[in-house]
Amino acid sequence: MENLVAVQGDTKIEEFINFLILLKVCMNSELQQKIDEISSYILGYEDVVRSIVTKVYENGCCINTWNKKISLHNWEPESSCIIWLGIDKVDTKHMMWDLLHEFGHHLDGRKSADYKDNDFIEQMREINAWKNADQEFSLYSILQKDYENYLDYKTKCLKTYNLTLEDLND
Repeated sequence: MENLVAVQGDTKIEEFINFLILLKVCMNSELQQKIDEISSYILGYEDVVRSIVTKVYENGCCINTWNKKISLHNWEPESSCIIWLGIDKVDTKHMMWDLLHEFGHHLDGRKSADYKDNDFIEQMREINAWKNADQEFSLYSILQKDYENYLDYKTKCLKTYNLTLEDLND
C-alpha cells in the first residue's frame, strides 16, 4: 500500500492501476460466467467445477465448450491454450473427467503438435495427462463415489491410444 501512496499524483500510474483493477474485475466476471456455464452441464458438482475451472484459468489456460463428444487441449500461438470441452455427452460426469484430463495435458506442458508423428511420445502425453487428472480427482472427496465411473471412462479413453491402466503404473 505504501507504494501506491508514493505514486499518488502521477496520473499515468494511477490510470494504469485503475486499469489493472478493472481488468481483474472483468476477468473475475468472465471466470464466473464460465463456472456457471460448465456447472449447468455438470449438475451437483458446482464446488468442484469452480475449483477446477479457477485452477485452469490461474494456470494461463481458458475453456470453451462445444457441441461435440470429444474434448481437447489446444496450445495457441504465443503459449496460450484453450481447453475445448465437449458437451455432447450421454453421461455428463464424463465432462468432468474430460476437464480433469485436458487440464492434465496443460499441467504436463507438452504440445501435441510437437509430437503428432511420434506415437510413443503421444502415449506418454496421455499417460501423464491421466496421472495429473488422477491427482486432481483425489483432491475432491465428493468425486470418490464416482470412482468406478471415472475408472471406466479413463480405461475407454486409454484404449484409443492402445494403452491400459497398467501403463499408468510403469
